[in-house]
Amino acid sequence: MYIINDIYEYILEVNKSKFIGTIFKVNNILDFNNMMNFIKDKYPKATHYVYAYRFINEFKSSDDGEPGGTSGMPIFNVIDKENLFNTAIIVVRYFGGVKLGAGGLVRAYSKCASNLIDDSRKSLLLEGYECDISFKYDEISTIDNLVNSTKCKVIEKKFGETVQYNLIISNGDIDKFNKYNLEKIKNTYLEI
Repeated sequence: MYIINDIYEYILEVNKSKFIGTIFKVNNILDFNNMMNFIKDKYPKATHYVYAYRFINEFKSSDDGEPGGTSGMPIFNVIDKENLFNTAIIVVRYFGGVKLGAGGLVRAYSKCASNLIDDSRKSLLLEGYECDISFKYDEISTIDNLVNSTKCKVIEKKFGETVQYNLIISNGDIDKFNKYNLEKIKNTYLEI
């Protein structure tokens, strides 16, 4: 599984129609709606605002007035083929006066989505857990070395009577931390 790191834009012209695609990372529907509103404000006279997104357990696409199945699903199919999650693509279209036909629309939206993904930086997304571990002060360098040699991310460090780290640890590395009073908080995903 992969995730997009930043926001990328790509412009494609086909028979006088202009397709402006944006790909971005989304964590929830609110993120998606905020970006859709931003894009509608940025391109207020676009003919169509076609999109597809996929979270870990949910996906949605919209043709926004284009013939059914010619735009939103082709975008989603590209996202799916590239194994992307928490990713959304919005493609606005300015109609250029020449009808592209169903095949032409599928090709244009698919090409726009593919080029967006090709141009973007991606990170690996691994299943894991958010965890708390606690340990003695004299084990800090050991823990820091373990963190640096595994697929995990430190979210927060607390220093009191003992040292406590809040971490996201990949499933493959969780056993390496078990002896440090490991407490699993919730299933999550680690972006590498």
